[in-house]
Amino acid sequence: MRDTTLFIDKEAQLINFRAYPNPTSDRIIITTEENTSFSLLDLTGKVLKSFEVNQEKEISIAELNSGVYILKEQNFGTCLKIVKE
Repeated sequence: MRDTTLFIDKEAQLINFRAYPNPTSDRIIITTEENTSFSLLDLTGKVLKSFEVNQEKEISIAELNSGVYILKEQNFGTCLKIVKE
């Protein structure tokens, strides 16, 4: 008999964040319920920026080329696609 138990990390479900506007041309605003660390990565996984967010923070991405980037929450690895126009 195989064990098919699914493990769900209840604490991971409590980290809730939002990034807007998306798509964007020059900045993203990140809101979160808790102080947490984030990284902005390109599609190769290279870290372009790292920063802390405590409730809300505006991050400039004006210097980045148009394209798709990944916003990664560092505590649990939750990712969100960011489109820069």
